[in-house]
Amino acid sequence: MNKIKAQKPEEAESAMGFFGKWRQYIMQSSMAESGQFYDAQAAIKKHDQEAYDVLLKNAENKRDGYLKKAEEEVKKAAEAAKKGNIGGISTPSSPGRIRKRKPSNGLPQSVGWRRILPPCRLKTGRKR
Repeated sequence: MNKIKAQKPEEAESAMGFFGKWRQYIMQSSMAESGQFYDAQAAIKKHDQEAYDVLLKNAENKRDGYLKKAEEEVKKAAEAAKKGNIGGISTPSSPGRIRKRKPSNGLPQSVGWRRILPPCRLKTGRKR
């Protein structure tokens, strides 16, 4: 929508094309020959402005539709979270110091990759 708003009505994709403008100027010259007055530039500007307004309105309606749909999805997700008891992270009740848990295996965190490896087996002296 910002792309459309940044353009002038005569630059938008809804503007009258070359052949449409050509047809308007031909009509103006043929009417001038018969003594009638027809302003082709005013007709082109009017067409471009009307088409631009319709294009902008359609873009706004499309944007509003997406926003409404996203809002409904957020409401559905919040409702599902309430029903499923997901989320709801709460802060501790006491504002005191929060202790960090020590690793369960007693190893420092820097060697945490060792926790995922299986323990090594010692050689028992048996030959195969």
